[in-house]
Amino acid sequence: MRGEIWKKFHYICKKYVKQLNAKDMKKGICLIVIAAVALLVSVSCNANKSTAPESSGASKVEAVKSDFSFLKKLGIDPADSLLIADEIDAERGQMALLALDDNQRRALLKGIADDDEIDFGVFSIAGIRALPGGFTLVAYHIELGDGSGGMVAVYDRDGKVTDMALTGAWQTWEPVTMNEECTAGVMVKINNVLRMVSKNSFKVTGTTDKYSFTASLGDREVYSLADYKKTNSLMNIVKEYTYTIDGKGLMKMSTPKVLSKTGVKDEDMLIGEIDDLFSIPKNDISVCDKLNEIALRPQVMNAANDEEYGYRLQSVVMRVFSENPDGLLKWLASHRDLSKNRVVTIFESLFSEGIVDKYKLYQQIQDMPAGSDKEYLEKLTGQWGVAGAVG
Repeated sequence: MRGEIWKKFHYICKKYVKQLNAKDMKKGICLIVIAAVALLVSVSCNANKSTAPESSGASKVEAVKSDFSFLKKLGIDPADSLLIADEIDAERGQMALLALDDNQRRALLKGIADDDEIDFGVFSIAGIRALPGGFTLVAYHIELGDGSGGMVAVYDRDGKVTDMALTGAWQTWEPVTMNEECTAGVMVKINNVLRMVSKNSFKVTGTTDKYSFTASLGDREVYSLADYKKTNSLMNIVKEYTYTIDGKGLMKMSTPKVLSKTGVKDEDMLIGEIDDLFSIPKNDISVCDKLNEIALRPQVMNAANDEEYGYRLQSVVMRVFSENPDGLLKWLASHRDLSKNRVVTIFESLFSEGIVDKYKLYQQIQDMPAGSDKEYLEKLTGQWGVAGAVG
């Protein structure tokens, strides 16, 4: 997948770095990396605690018993600090991290990430919860070179992944802009909280804050969020994502709810809708219906600045093809009216730009059973070529 799953996180960090002045570029990049490392260090210190996290006051959900056999075979003993009692909340210190070694990563991430991605990021377990039917929920924290992310995966008794979804970073903060003296600017802070609401369902509540700040950083090279004093709130939005796991270990996400918002522009809401598509579980191909509906909206079709929308939409389609190629191809074959199908246009752009591997696409179609769907896709993709090619 060549890291395509994580493009959502890469995009945000790249956008922030672009907005820094050239003079502050080195310092800006350093701040982003230091922020991610600081988060990892601060929450990792909780991993040795033997008591369950302090309760947030939320209703307790009775735990399902499990011996976590497949984890223990990998040398992972879900101590009390790793078991999800009620919630995972990095901001409140209610998250313990257990970094995975190479063998553990390859065993647990098979079906989620390929070898390149496993080598590319640092994966840590952020929480474990037994589910009905012998399934297990594992929450992950991922550290990348330019940011961090969160992910949840469901495993069967044998440790095979049945489904997964991205949650966004459990907690991250980054200066969006900063003046030349590094004394003032704009900050974006993100916090995602996972909370169990029943034996087989949980909610992820995401809070995004954008605010102006003042700072007195001096000559130090390591900074904390406390060094950036909030002066004025520019934007705040709180969204809720509810997931339910069925008897086959498959996840279903209900339509995200906006719990509160201030200072949020229409463009911000639209970008948020696109980013929400990354949170849809791997095996839920309805993501294509939602993506197509958004891509057909006039404000997206006629956007003067295509980077805000186009790159994100491409990233969603690439993620679907990477994780559920058969589902994507079947969806394309069942939506043959190209005047109403923007997903196929986006997918073709990925092919023409060399992001989708030609041989992988060809092989995926050849593996389909003989029939009209296969014939249609062979004819459709056979017309595609490399962008800018002559002849």
